[in-house]
Amino acid sequence: MRAGVAATRAALPRAGLPVLVVHGTDDGLVPPAFTSTPYVALARAEGRPQVRYWQVRNGEHFDAFLALPAYGARYAPMLPYVYAALDRVAGYLDGQGALPADVLIEARGRGTGAVEKVQLPMP
Repeated sequence: MRAGVAATRAALPRAGLPVLVVHGTDDGLVPPAFTSTPYVALARAEGRPQVRYWQVRNGEHFDAFLALPAYGARYAPMLPYVYAALDRVAGYLDGQGALPADVLIEARGRGTGAVEKVQLPMP
């Protein structure tokens, strides 16, 4: 059992590898306090300054649930932030920009209507 747990433990990225962690603050399935937050802290403590952290306010784990009115009204979609993070890291690797800074993104759910750009601010 211990060997199985050790084999699945998240390891630090290799030195110099840019990593942009994106996590919703309302993720009840994989809470950031037990996953992303300590991972980023450990990476930095071990000398990995290219690990960055985007926390998405009102983001949760399953964008598919946003079709349900109560979920969509309360939670912001995460996929736009994941795609933006991938684009930013790709741009950085291609020499087309700096690695983005850490940020707490003030996203919000759509309420009773469609998602609007103002609800999904991009850093």
